[in-house]
Amino acid sequence: VRLSPEDPDALKALGLAHSARGELDRARELYMRAVSEDENAWEVMANLGELASLTGQPAAALEWYTQAYEAMDRMYSEEPQRVGALRASMGILIGDIYSQQGELEQAEGWYRRTLDQTPYEPEATTRLAQLLRSRGEEAGAILLCEELSHRVGAMPECEFLPDRD
Repeated sequence: VRLSPEDPDALKALGLAHSARGELDRARELYMRAVSEDENAWEVMANLGELASLTGQPAAALEWYTQAYEAMDRMYSEEPQRVGALRASMGILIGDIYSQQGELEQAEGWYRRTLDQTPYEPEATTRLAQLLRSRGEEAGAILLCEELSHRVGAMPECEFLPDRD
């Protein structure tokens, strides 16, 4: 960081070190500097979301996770291996937060968005199926689980499927 004080990756690394030492305010400050240097620093945004979550700021966490997801979308064409491996997990996390807050339409939107970009992603599929089932939309839940089971095999989360013998 002394050699490149504006380098987002260096700031992120130093922020992570401070976070690991429990110096969350200093970590947040470094992460904020990194984001100000690179609007596509999705890993830093995810770290800011984690810090916000750890410090009891769920609205800020959700905002940072959403910004991270948007940055992942922007960076996908340049870094498909790095982004692709984590983007679905971030979309599911955002959907889960909305679901926990009782904002089921928002949760459904995030699960569906994740599935639009990563078809048949097992967690997103089963979470969406469970959400639909909880709202009484059994037929939609069954269709999702049947298609997932056909594509990737049986999933424990889809054990509610009717017996098709």
